Amino acid sequence: MRKKQVLEFGLLVTCLLFLAACDKEKIQAEKEKDNSSQTHVVVIGSELEGIYLARAAVDEGLAVTILDPREKPGGQLIQGQMQFLDEPFDDQNHSLLQGRVKELFNRYKKGEIRKANEFEQYFNSLIKGIPLESGISITSMNRVKDAVTATQQIKSITYRTKDGYEKTISANYWVENTDFNALVDGLELERMPGIETVFGGAQEYMASSIMMKFRRVDWEKFQRETNRLTKKEIEDKYGSTTTVTDKFTWGFGNVGAAFPPDKESIRAALERGKAETIRILPHLREQLVGWENAEINGYPDYLYIRDYNRFQTEYVLQASDLMGGKMFWDNVSIGGYPIDLQGTASHTWGQHSGDPDKYGMPLRSFIPKGFSNVILAGKNVGASAVAYGSARIQANTSLAAEVIGILLGNLKRERDLSKLTQNEMQDIHAYLKNKYGITLNGVTAKNKTRDLTEDQIQQLNLGKLLLP
Repeated sequence: MRKKQVLEFGLLVTCLLFLAACDKEKIQAEKEKDNSSQTHVVVIGSELEGIYLARAAVDEGLAVTILDPREKPGGQLIQGQMQFLDEPFDDQNHSLLQGRVKELFNRYKKGEIRKANEFEQYFNSLIKGIPLESGISITSMNRVKDAVTATQQIKSITYRTKDGYEKTISANYWVENTDFNALVDGLELERMPGIETVFGGAQEYMASSIMMKFRRVDWEKFQRETNRLTKKEIEDKYGSTTTVTDKFTWGFGNVGAAFPPDKESIRAALERGKAETIRILPHLREQLVGWENAEINGYPDYLYIRDYNRFQTEYVLQASDLMGGKMFWDNVSIGGYPIDLQGTASHTWGQHSGDPDKYGMPLRSFIPKGFSNVILAGKNVGASAVAYGSARIQANTSLAAEVIGILLGNLKRERDLSKLTQNEMQDIHAYLKNKYGITLNGVTAKNKTRDLTEDQIQQLNLGKLLLP
């Protein structure tokens, strides 16, 4: 009897061990399942432009996940606090705003969205219901190449969460939506020549900026005393573009030029920007009427980055496209804005290359060359160093991103985006106009390159010819 009991006990222990092993395998399988996911679109980064793409794709029925390498969401708009919105106009002074970004500008101009918390509320309304994970870092990518076409696809990426866990996600489409190439830096793409091709020297970028925040400015006095001057007096004293409205001011180039920047202050650019904010305050108090009691009103979390590495796209916009008012069969935006090349370390005050009427921005300028399911959002647009001075403007690329999000929702199946046909784009354009009131075809613009020679057009594209 005792032997039987021992045998039964041994069998029971064996069964328990077997069940425990099964449970362990089940737990591991569940864990691996939890760490793997599938979606239609993955947006890397939380800059506003790509958020418009995400929102549009979700509204069109797609599943979207946002993975943000930054510690906090919101990018340039929220964390960089670049909350002055530049509106593009054509030569007839007609606004070129369309789509969701038009609503933002309208509320901005009405004064409904001006403060940091109001921008945050707006941003949060766009990401509502969309999974967003901040503080991630991409550790590896699974890419495949088509043997016939030689085009590549990203099938999945593995990333580390801010808590140290590894996860893998698969998707049909991938969107680069950071200002530091978090996704495409690992794709071995060819970098387009940057601003150094215009100003000379080594590889360079337009200046990044810290948004300086001040309070206790007597704005009425500031506006009154500035606006009582004649146009010539303003130009002589403050600079040619100086303007003061009841809410905003810009220009004052002479005031800035009279301030000697400290090139040796702090190693990190952000800390250097904070230090310069402290240093410039007494200068502004002395130079600007109404600023006598101004104080620093905090600092943004990181810099406003205008320009970083950009990579070859299926079509690269040139300055002659912009100044010629060129339109494309695959337009995803109608852009406009002066070709404004901001200063660099070696060329302090930058360059104004010309004022386009308006121009088209093709889908192909948002598709990196050689990849069929990767999309570039915002300032990653494929534009030459000169054309980038206008194409980079947030309103231009916000419309493009929203349109691409709508386009993805209307594709019948996973597609090579660079292979969409003109007929397919015509259908998309009709849908955009009927449902969203967005017009991208049938638009005409003034050609300001009509009288230029081929050599002059080449010089324009190199930034060596400046059009009035």
